[in-house]
Amino acid sequence: MIRIAETTLTVGSTAEERETLARKHDAHVTWFNDELEAGQVTVPAFWIDEQPVTNEQYAAFLAATGRGAPPGWQEWGAAPRAKHPVVYVNGEDAAAYAEWAGKRLPTAEEWEAAMQGASCRPARLPGDATFAPRTLPVTEERGRKSVHGVGGFGQVSEWTAALIPDEHAPTRLLKGPAWVHERADSYRVQNAYWVPSNWSQTFTGFRCAADSEPAAAPAVAALPEPPPPGPDEPAPERGAFLSGSHWRGIVVNFTQPAGRFTVLCPEVLVVDEEVSVQWYTDSEVTWFSGNGPGVHRRASWSVTGEKGGMQTVLTGRGDAVDLDYLFPNRPDKPRTFRASACVNLQVDFNLFDLEMVRSYWWFGDGEWRLVRRMARHAKHGVRWITGTEGCPERPPVVVAATVARDGRSVFGYARADLGEKYGICNNCCFTCWHIDPTFRVEAGEIGLTRARLYCLAGGLKELEARVRKDFGL
Repeated sequence: MIRIAETTLTVGSTAEERETLARKHDAHVTWFNDELEAGQVTVPAFWIDEQPVTNEQYAAFLAATGRGAPPGWQEWGAAPRAKHPVVYVNGEDAAAYAEWAGKRLPTAEEWEAAMQGASCRPARLPGDATFAPRTLPVTEERGRKSVHGVGGFGQVSEWTAALIPDEHAPTRLLKGPAWVHERADSYRVQNAYWVPSNWSQTFTGFRCAADSEPAAAPAVAALPEPPPPGPDEPAPERGAFLSGSHWRGIVVNFTQPAGRFTVLCPEVLVVDEEVSVQWYTDSEVTWFSGNGPGVHRRASWSVTGEKGGMQTVLTGRGDAVDLDYLFPNRPDKPRTFRASACVNLQVDFNLFDLEMVRSYWWFGDGEWRLVRRMARHAKHGVRWITGTEGCPERPPVVVAATVARDGRSVFGYARADLGEKYGICNNCCFTCWHIDPTFRVEAGEIGLTRARLYCLAGGLKELEARVRKDFGL
């Protein structure tokens, strides 16, 4: 560990600095809301790890405590990556490791103090679908160490002790850029993200701090060799198909061009302005198979709550997938139904867009609106960009789009059935899209609304042309 002497420094960013950053980096000023409020602070002397916690160090913690390993551990926690930063660790895991090691997580102010002078440039990363961590061993540096000799800046976004308690979803502050970041504004020491403390990805890691120098070096444990490659899977069918489900919903796959995302529906079902169903369950999915094992062309499932229910149907149609909602109403009275489906791109690295530099809304008016130019919903919390302020009241269609990292393909989610009113929202940490219509359904009748999902070769121009054709615009 490295000792940081007591220091007085300016942390965070001012309102004026955020305005300048927004103009320079083509973003709404609220994009920088997660950064600390600018101010001069005195940070007492402390110790901090020179590098992020590595896989071999985290393996010792797992062996000693029996705690569950992070996702992908069998591959990414194998011997060849022993000295790489551990990834896919959530905030609770990071805090537990620190306590076990007789240390703690650094405060956000300590982290900025330790990282003064550190710098790194965005890496040029391939645009494939594999979300494997592109970290380096901690014996190597992607950029320049801090003036205190603290390294690893730009390897992983790091958990801090800053926590906003909440009974359901406490949020914790991540500091700094990771290998996944694409834009220069993310590679600033002030950069920060409030995210759910129980969330993790292949770029979330951490380092520890302490009030005094630990008596012993961090424990390490041997890691196994990576598992041998499995048998080659049969080539998937051409076009869109469905391939099972997990907690994020039904997995939707496209070939030529390749793309992959999940559909979780409903995340919330609201009937007469009251929540009827919270979160989808895959226990009652009916699959309609295509050619080959695990290849499905259609999936259908229903959910029922106290106030009402709905049926969701996903149908692959060549290079598109139809997303249908059916709202069966009871015979006693008319009701309004609003279903929020989460279309989530975080399972595909080529589509994942943490900084919203490739993600857009379109309302059939010829103008594609870059998401990072739109105001965020809350000052602290996950980076939701939500609401229809400044958007057309009755557009002919609403389209969400993300251009792939390699620039060769584009994801699209288009909906023309918008009901009496609609809502939109997007979350950068998950690259998830929501287009939520509200429908009035008469007593005893069944309401129906349809949307279409795409993964097309090309970019926004090609997607717009296809939506205009499919929706008769």
